[in-house]
Amino acid sequence: MKWLSPRIFGLLFVLALSFALAIPAFAQSDATGVALSNYSDCDSPAGLDLSMNTDGTVTREGGIVTDDTGATLMSFDQASGLANFSGTVTGYGFSTPPFSVPAGTVIGLYAYIGSMPYDASNSIEWFIGYVCDTQEIVYSCFGAYGTCPQSVTAIPTGTTA
Repeated sequence: MKWLSPRIFGLLFVLALSFALAIPAFAQSDATGVALSNYSDCDSPAGLDLSMNTDGTVTREGGIVTDDTGATLMSFDQASGLANFSGTVTGYGFSTPPFSVPAGTVIGLYAYIGSMPYDASNSIEWFIGYVCDTQEIVYSCFGAYGTCPQSVTAIPTGTTA
């Protein structure tokens, strides 16, 4: 039986190597930064400057605009052209339908990019809450999906930008 041991070992080695090479390498998207676009105020359009590195699985993107009363001012979910993107999208816009709020209102801009069903393994997100007439940032966040609030009223208490 000694002559079978090297053959069995060799066969097992080849099978293990084939299995290891067949496992795909999964890339991952990363949100790397967020800033408020300089034209954002109390009226639409408002915007975020989103920094990211995305993989080839990105198919969707969207956003939600909320105010400090909890009202959703606008939202969208659409196909995305940001697969395999690395850099900053300047002026990621929130404009349709148009919105307008009184001075002093805190507006929340929430954006996400990934694939459905959205979760931390396939999507990334960004959020900024700001006082609309002064552009004072009251809270900002970016990271894996589920990391950030999606509305102003969900900003964790006791936190600031």
